[in-house]
Amino acid sequence: MLRKVNGNFQITLPAEFRRRFDVHAGDLLEVVESEEGVMFRPVDIELKRKQALKKLHVIYEKLSDNPYADLPEDEVMEIVNEKIREVREAETKVQSIS
Repeated sequence: MLRKVNGNFQITLPAEFRRRFDVHAGDLLEVVESEEGVMFRPVDIELKRKQALKKLHVIYEKLSDNPYADLPEDEVMEIVNEKIREVREAETKVQSIS
């Protein structure tokens, strides 16, 4: 089946496809590049929201376990800079021994 791309680079999905894939005005279609060309897939937005929410929970758990989470930024930077100095000093000692 052929479809013409209009001046706004839009195409019209045939009614048969809209019914078969349950696509309605306002739905989202994922555009995927494949070896054959471009593929459009209907997206279950609720599923995408659940996946995003799950990722946010994982990130939040990591942040809540962070012992530095409640410290002001300048204190965190002092700790980071001190750790960098310690690593550099250790590297210098190893190089001087070699």
